[in-house]
Amino acid sequence: MELRKFTYIVLTAAVAGSLAVSSCKNGTGGQATANDSLSQHQIDSIDSVFWSDSCYHLHVQTADYYNASNTDSLEMFVPGALKTCLEHNELERYYIIWGLLAGEYVWDNDFEKGVAEAQRIQEDALKRDCEYGLFVAYKVLSDGYASRGNNEETVMYMRKAIDHYHSKDFGPIMLPYNILTDALNRLKRYEACDSALTEWKAILDRNRVGEESVSFRPWANGTVLYSLRAAEYLMEKEQYQVASAALDTAEYYCSKIPDATLSYGLVMQAKSRLANAQEDYHAALRYAQKTYDLSVKDGIINNQQTAMIAQVNALHHLGRYREALQTLLKHDEIRDSVYEISNAEQLNELNKKYEVNELKWQAERDKMQAERRQMYLLAAIVAVVLIAIILFILSRLHAARRLAKMRAAQERLESELRIARDIQMSMVPSVFPEREGLDMYASMTPAKEVGGDLYGYLLMGDKLYFAVGDVSGKGVPASLFMAQATRLFLTLAKQGMMPAEICTRMNDALSGDDNENGMFVTFWLGLLDLTTGHLDFCNAGHNPPVIGGGEHHGEFLKMIPNAPIGLWPELEYEGEEIESIKGRPLFIYTDGLNEAEDPEQKQFGDERLLDILRNTHFDSARQVIDTLKSEVETHRNGAEPNDDLTMMCLRVN
Repeated sequence: MELRKFTYIVLTAAVAGSLAVSSCKNGTGGQATANDSLSQHQIDSIDSVFWSDSCYHLHVQTADYYNASNTDSLEMFVPGALKTCLEHNELERYYIIWGLLAGEYVWDNDFEKGVAEAQRIQEDALKRDCEYGLFVAYKVLSDGYASRGNNEETVMYMRKAIDHYHSKDFGPIMLPYNILTDALNRLKRYEACDSALTEWKAILDRNRVGEESVSFRPWANGTVLYSLRAAEYLMEKEQYQVASAALDTAEYYCSKIPDATLSYGLVMQAKSRLANAQEDYHAALRYAQKTYDLSVKDGIINNQQTAMIAQVNALHHLGRYREALQTLLKHDEIRDSVYEISNAEQLNELNKKYEVNELKWQAERDKMQAERRQMYLLAAIVAVVLIAIILFILSRLHAARRLAKMRAAQERLESELRIARDIQMSMVPSVFPEREGLDMYASMTPAKEVGGDLYGYLLMGDKLYFAVGDVSGKGVPASLFMAQATRLFLTLAKQGMMPAEICTRMNDALSGDDNENGMFVTFWLGLLDLTTGHLDFCNAGHNPPVIGGGEHHGEFLKMIPNAPIGLWPELEYEGEEIESIKGRPLFIYTDGLNEAEDPEQKQFGDERLLDILRNTHFDSARQVIDTLKSEVETHRNGAEPNDDLTMMCLRVN
């Protein structure tokens, strides 16, 4: 249920209770004894109390239908209730009941009908010169525009509603301030929002009551709503400490209200957003989990989905990518189940309507049978036509449901792949060491939304570890294997191991029984001493890098052909070394470069790669990579990439 309708239900109940109390207080003030005779004035007073109590019960019954979203019952019940309230001059009850009917149209997605009903309330209130009626009319109009996301109209009509409210009862004014401050905050009219919050706070302060008071619950509910809206406004202004205090206040009053799990869940949801804004992702995850647990307890699917998205965001920032992906998949399962249940409910409702119509037609045919037998033929024809229409509508509904489900699945897949791509790209560095004498740059372009290439580096003092890899296959499985390889490389490099030992340890971890799909990664790993230029490296089945300088101004590096990582366990990888590569650019790449294909499937080739590097003046590592990117795009000539493309270039002086 939307927060706006939830608060409307809570505060409507509060209004019903407060008006009932006030009606009882307007009674005779005492009970006649056996020896007293009742005056006409006393009889009139008793009669007034009786009808006030009756109208109160009409109000409660209307609120019950509204809370259950029972539009049909409201339409049948409200006209009689309005007539009774009007006959006994219970105008506030009269407009509240009428407003509930109009509000149900608004929340039942019948915007035009709700607006038309609100305009009739407005015309009636003007005719009776009733400020309370105008308050109800403008409030319903504002609700209608709020349900459409039209914040400008929402603010205009809700401001009018508040200006026409002059009752001493504070309950009904809580929801208008709630919707007004929300719309102003969305419009970023912070000065106006601050002013409205100040007005709201003043009303709450004037009407503060103790826990023993009958008015404590509506006052506490209003305080919770105010604190939530104030916190949202303060978060927009980045006043996080004050926002935290406001949410603590909301949480305190939730603890004082029986059965306030929904309100408490909204507070936890807001606390999660605040922690996220403060980059305290552990706290954000903790509050999101509380929100999820409370929404499961209350059975509120929308809040469950919101909490799960907050969990995904926190897990992503904490680097717990696998859990983030699992939570996202669970979120999508819930969303799909809600969609299917909604479609089933709509279809059941349609079938019930057809069933009712069929009974009416049968009764009509039975009645006409006694009059003229000729009507049987006409009734049969009508029945056939109607059945054909029903079958046609049902077939169209089935087709529309299938199409919507296919679109939803496609959109979900695209969304998941976008998130997976963001997660993957966050695992490779986009910032490189800014150190005198070192020029380093790298780039990765997946062929699909996610890929299996990887690169990384780790700078520890004067030692620079750097690596480039290419996982077998493409797509999501390759990206997950890439994440494991990246994590292992960084973990082992931090322990100061030599490249060959790192490759051996990685192979032991990735080639075990868990690797049921037989995936592997080609890997080139170097350890460079930035002071001396000495390079230790290990090649695990990867393309040979190109090293600059020398007689030919660049050549492929000759290396020991170790096996790719992940194929066979218990291998010992051999490392190699170069005394110094100072002043000599080193270019490492994956086969998405030399095997890039044009529309005729002709490959870019090793010779072309070597020729470009030999004839490209080295201005910077990034300039070398940008040049090759451009050359590959020219070679492809519009063809789709056939493999992931990763390049790394560095030079130490």
